[in-house]
Amino acid sequence: MIPKRWDTLRLITEKEIKSTLVLKLTIETASVKIRNEGVVDNIEDMDFPVWAGIVPLQQVALTPEPDSKLNKEIPTPKHVTDYVNKNQV
Repeated sequence: MIPKRWDTLRLITEKEIKSTLVLKLTIETASVKIRNEGVVDNIEDMDFPVWAGIVPLQQVALTPEPDSKLNKEIPTPKHVTDYVNKNQV
């Protein structure tokens, strides 16, 4: 998610590896509805007394929050603040 982040982390411990679960599954069927132009209802449905529309969703980055136990002299890395700045509203 944040480029170059892995290079700045400490090595993963054996305990962390053992407590990490990775799933692999096969998706046999799936359905998705994706549009670029919003709602496309039939014109004859427009008088039906039910609201039609979309609720846009957006993923945004908020201010980074350091671990409360982290040494206060360790600054937030530039690549993290760059990611946040690029992904804020």
